[in-house]
Amino acid sequence: MSQLRLKSNVRKESVMILCVVAFILIFVLWRVLSTVLYHQNNSIADTNGSANFLLNTLTQEDILSERYGYTMYASSTRGEGNSTNVGYEWEEEDRDLRSMSAKSFSGVTVLQSTKVNTDTLMLNINSTVDSGNFRIVITVDGVFYDDVEINQNVRVELNNIQNKTILIKLAGESAAFQASVTRSY
Repeated sequence: MSQLRLKSNVRKESVMILCVVAFILIFVLWRVLSTVLYHQNNSIADTNGSANFLLNTLTQEDILSERYGYTMYASSTRGEGNSTNVGYEWEEEDRDLRSMSAKSFSGVTVLQSTKVNTDTLMLNINSTVDSGNFRIVITVDGVFYDDVEINQNVRVELNNIQNKTILIKLAGESAAFQASVTRSY
């Protein structure tokens, strides 16, 4: 009798383990599918061809807005070095070296934020765009300062920027890219 009870308990435990594993697999599958579908529904299509990297849908107003969002798929972001105490809103982007890459990126985001107490800031910006539409913009206190050429290494010197907030913004429409910025004073 006790062996029957033991076999019954083992069978119940096996069924419970199988149910837990099935639940975890269903949850993971649901998360993967919902992420892919969400990204596809929120991507901005590249409608001007693969040889043209110019933005087609996003406007200057979208890029300068502080409230414009983005979606990224298969992405990576890295930050190293010191911060400049730019404040709570941009503290994650406030590092001496910032890099970002994605297989598909649509919308507007900040690559790097800086607020310095010196008068000069040097930026080394490197980017590679494989597909889609892409633009890199520098803003100073929310005002457009300059565009950065893509698919090359660019050195930018900003002057008269003491106590101003400098943002390096990325704008993309289904863009596959890698971008990095290093700052020095």
